[in-house]
Amino acid sequence: MNSTSVLHISPDTITFRDVNIGETETASLHVLNTGTLPVKFRFILSNSSQFKLSKDGLFTVPPGLEVIEKIKFTAPDLHKYSDIIKIDSSSGTASVPIVAYPPSPRIIVDKPHIELSKVSVNTDTKFQFNLTNLGVTDAQFSISFTESSIQLSPLEGNLSPTSTITINGVFSPKKVDVFDTTIEVDCINIMEPLPPIKFTASSVNNSLSFLQNNKPVQELDFKSIFFGQKRTITTTLVNNSQTKKSFIIIPPQDPTSKNISAKTMVFLPEPSEGIINPFGSLDVSFTYMPKSELQDHPPDDDFEYKYTHLSSIEVVES
Repeated sequence: MNSTSVLHISPDTITFRDVNIGETETASLHVLNTGTLPVKFRFILSNSSQFKLSKDGLFTVPPGLEVIEKIKFTAPDLHKYSDIIKIDSSSGTASVPIVAYPPSPRIIVDKPHIELSKVSVNTDTKFQFNLTNLGVTDAQFSISFTESSIQLSPLEGNLSPTSTITINGVFSPKKVDVFDTTIEVDCINIMEPLPPIKFTASSVNNSLSFLQNNKPVQELDFKSIFFGQKRTITTTLVNNSQTKKSFIIIPPQDPTSKNISAKTMVFLPEPSEGIINPFGSLDVSFTYMPKSELQDHPPDDDFEYKYTHLSSIEVVES
């Protein structure tokens, strides 16, 4: 707890970093009276504390004003030290942790949460994050994770002070699932461990899918029409992935026919190719225009014919 009912105390934690043997560092602690009456309080440290207060005794802070206390730390060796400073007042007691670190590596990550959203099954989705050493000594790091669909490179290395390294990742889900896991970054002699990097994603069967009336569709039924007429059904082609996709729709063909020509095409997609932005959509129309060798010379009797054609779509990342 870093405040009372009327005293606002900052910062939440006092941290001394990279303090060498014999060096002295000073940090400030602010106590602001947000009430309407003066408040009396005192700072309390443990008797064995390695941290020192610049002032001691009972303080009175008027409304709207603050008291600034200076906390000093002199490093006796290269160990980590910690304590809690208490602010005891008539309005309650607050506590502020204090910690001091010797010279050491300190790694930060630019993306504490990697979120890939919808990813296609059996498709490689690339991602990356950066590690930076803000410490004053080299950081020998290693990376570990348990999710088999993740690949990272490099998995270990050495970061000199102030340097940054890019970790390249590939996510290749093998089944439809929801993924919620972590990536751990460890470092030798690190005093402030890096919290696990959160990794979330969901996988879908296809990067592109067709919708009709906002529902997934795999078959279009044009019903019955006369030769020479045409009927159009409009669908929505949706990009379920986070990357731009280029597509080509192969015109539907009779799977039993060996001859594929413009004359045999009775279902025409429009557009038949294009680009869809990440998580974008595009209207695609399929037009049914039945043709027949008998169309130019129709027979006297009724003539019926059923077309069952198959189409496919080729997809590439742009």
